[in-house]
Amino acid sequence: MAKVTVIIPVYNTQDYLQQCLDSVINQSLTDIEIICINDGSTDNSLSILKEYAAQNNRLRIIDIERGGQGTARNMAIKEATGEYLGFVDSDDWIENDMFEELYNSASTFATDVTVCELNHFNQAENILAQPNWRKLPGHINFDNRGFPWEELGRECFRIGSEPCNKIYRRDFIIKNNIIFAKGVYYQDVLFVYHSFVKSIAISFVKKPLYVYRIDRAGSTSVDKGKKQFDIFKVLELLQIEMEKAPNFSNLESEFLKYRFGQYLYHFNNVVKVHKKEFWYRIKSEYDKLGSSHKEVLKSSNMLLNLALNKSYLFYNNYETASKLEARINKILFSHNIGQWLKSKIK
Repeated sequence: MAKVTVIIPVYNTQDYLQQCLDSVINQSLTDIEIICINDGSTDNSLSILKEYAAQNNRLRIIDIERGGQGTARNMAIKEATGEYLGFVDSDDWIENDMFEELYNSASTFATDVTVCELNHFNQAENILAQPNWRKLPGHINFDNRGFPWEELGRECFRIGSEPCNKIYRRDFIIKNNIIFAKGVYYQDVLFVYHSFVKSIAISFVKKPLYVYRIDRAGSTSVDKGKKQFDIFKVLELLQIEMEKAPNFSNLESEFLKYRFGQYLYHFNNVVKVHKKEFWYRIKSEYDKLGSSHKEVLKSSNMLLNLALNKSYLFYNNYETASKLEARINKILFSHNIGQWLKSKIK
């Protein structure tokens, strides 16, 4: 049994795939299994995978018709034999000691999930940096120990929802039937937070060991169109899982803030033609809440309070609505979302 199975879904990333594979193959932790799922690539990605597999017997290829990242990852989880599971996107790369650092922490503290920090590589500007909001919580002592997810408190929803800067005990994932949602965007959100609330112990490695490539042409995270509406479905599914957690009531208000913060974040990025419909969906979700939950949101989020009380602006007067929308770019409205916006504002 390998210590870590590294799962790499691949779709049309021929320009970045070699850098990714080199960073995984050359890990200081050599006892790894590498599963690459060619997800219906139409470029030269499969040929590159075959070249690497011929030279390294730790790497094997699963070749499937296009099914999306969630389908590819779920298939690889079933095939994995490692003690822990790690995920790497085929247009990213990792530091050479990433899996050694994560595995040592996980095995030392007997964790279900272990998390490290990320760097961002801006493809358009050729800049490598770590945004402040990408740093793991530093004001609470989570160093050199395993801890239950409840101890994270509201920090639970400030940790990025990418699965790729984490490793997960494979038996834990299978036992709790934690899978990537099929046929929807943002399946990462459901997988990561579902794993958190099911975990007995989590640990942190406070080093940026994963490099996340942003702003590249052809990325599946760009040009989603109406797929951004999937965030409503994903957060609905996540809430169902969160409510099963024994101590969910202690963090319910924090989850509510996270949920509507995500709605506002995606509203900010949705294309103009869909903004009206998207806002109606936010308003609909808000109207379903009880009065106590509405007060939690209004008291914690001044922008949401303003927008909900003057929501007619968004669909009766677009010129005025645009001015209000501009405030979304400047107001620190929700935890890490606000930090992300600050990093984007010149």
